[in-house]
Amino acid sequence: MARLVAGRSVLKDAIGFKPSGVVVRQSCVWALLLSLAYFTGCIDAPSGSGGSTTPEDMGGDQGADMMVEPPIDMPADMPVDMTDPPDLPDPEDMPEDMTEPVDMQDMSPGFDCSGDDDLANRGDGSPAAPFILCDADDFASMNNSTSHYVLGQDIDVTGGWEPIPNFGGHFDGQGFEIKGLYLDNGTVERALRGCSAKLAQRYESVNGVYVGGFITTLAQTAVIQNVDFADVQIGQPDPRIQYIHRIEVPVEEGDPEEVRCYPLIGGLFGVIDGSDEASATLENIRIRGLEAYVGGLFGGVAFDANFTTIRNVHLMKSEATGEVPSIDIENTDASGFIVHAVRPTITSSSARVTISMSGGSIASPHVPAGVHADTALFIGYLIGGVLERVAAKGEISRAGERDGNITGVLGGLIGTIRTPESASDVKISDCIIDVSIAKDSSLAGGLIGRAAVFHHPLSIRRCGVGFATSPSSVSSHSASGALMGELDEGDLMSTENALELHSSFFFANVGTANAGCYFGSGAFDMSTFSIDDRDNKPDFAEPMNVMGGIKSCSASSFLDALTGDDLERLGWVRRSNNAVVPALLEPMLDEIGFFDQGN
Repeated sequence: MARLVAGRSVLKDAIGFKPSGVVVRQSCVWALLLSLAYFTGCIDAPSGSGGSTTPEDMGGDQGADMMVEPPIDMPADMPVDMTDPPDLPDPEDMPEDMTEPVDMQDMSPGFDCSGDDDLANRGDGSPAAPFILCDADDFASMNNSTSHYVLGQDIDVTGGWEPIPNFGGHFDGQGFEIKGLYLDNGTVERALRGCSAKLAQRYESVNGVYVGGFITTLAQTAVIQNVDFADVQIGQPDPRIQYIHRIEVPVEEGDPEEVRCYPLIGGLFGVIDGSDEASATLENIRIRGLEAYVGGLFGGVAFDANFTTIRNVHLMKSEATGEVPSIDIENTDASGFIVHAVRPTITSSSARVTISMSGGSIASPHVPAGVHADTALFIGYLIGGVLERVAAKGEISRAGERDGNITGVLGGLIGTIRTPESASDVKISDCIIDVSIAKDSSLAGGLIGRAAVFHHPLSIRRCGVGFATSPSSVSSHSASGALMGELDEGDLMSTENALELHSSFFFANVGTANAGCYFGSGAFDMSTFSIDDRDNKPDFAEPMNVMGGIKSCSASSFLDALTGDDLERLGWVRRSNNAVVPALLEPMLDEIGFFDQGN
């Protein structure tokens, strides 16, 4: 992020915000009047000039005592002294676009760490004078606060970090970096302090507590923006963050009761609160490097996110090492971005991550047998919401030698989607997913593992799985689909169209059992497809094939025949490497290095 401090001083001088500003502006007015007068013939020719008003016909001493006929409401004897022209600002110092007025109230005064060492003397927490954070100890002041904070410089918290328990204020990183966020079993134990949350709000009998690498609970009033996080570390290969913690909970009478408690962990946030009335905002955030070694239940950005507004947030390679973010998990509830999201609004965001799993489904006395865990590169479990201009790249694979299949629902973008009556439509547009999904899962889909569309429709527009130069690979031992592992609309209640699909293409290799180029299995009697998609006849005979053992779902033949105008009509663009991507998404793909080599 460009620093604004130096530019502000120049801009203020340029537009007259200085003690001599009135003189400069007045001189500028008279200079403009004089120029106008020359061109309109309002100035009488100087004596001895032969009537000419052109500069080349004027003597060197002419014009020094020249008088301009002033407007009626101005003093008649006010001279324009051309011997001492005003000191106008350098054009290079002026803003590029002066067609719009400069609103000085919108310009941050530029906060840094050059002031007092005491945080209390670095602002008062108001929007005009936020607290300036300059070292790791300053973050403690954010707990339970609704004040305004800014970063004054890059801060390395390595070696002594404790997550902020709760924050409901405004935090602006000013483009600076926070490096070295770290969680181990000790910090998780200290964060538990009870066990009252419910596991992803899905299993009433399962107890859990949120833990966030940066902030555990982000209130619905909070705003986090303009900050980079470098090299976030959650656990270690040995020991990883424990999957189940046993804690003692006080009871009214008798000894404390020991219960099993599941840590619900997010790389930055444990839970982001929100509602229809108010929602937290994440904006302009980059996580540059993440390693997580956990027993289970982990999201790269957050575990739970409710009604959250998310703009321009990216999980990216480490700038220092070039390593792709990775999640090494014993069980299957993990996602690169968010594990569980209720009606989020997510735009211009991405996740690049590898997820390796060495265990089976959630296994404990508290979870019923046969419950499917949900894992995806982006969101594990989504209830309503809007996703626009999003990208996911990476792989979900098996690690280790443990017996048994992974009983889970895996998706390139989303694991499971549900639209209950209390939710809203799900709208996904302008997305691309480049993913490899292992065959151990129950259901796997290049875009969505399973969609249960009940009371509100699901629409997908201009989305692609893989691209011509790099087809995705999607397989499972139950059902695979280039689009979805399974579509379920059997309990549809109150919408005419369960699925609306428009201008979406698939470049994917799918499994041989119960495989389809759209769905692996399910019902889609009430789904509709745009005329573009009905006319798209890629190199497979049955575009709606569900059980045909399709091995390749490629739109290459169809797309190769389209002209640039045809692609533009569909909202796609062909790149120089022959990859076909949504046109609205292409600038972001270049910015995040989506086409870089590696996962």
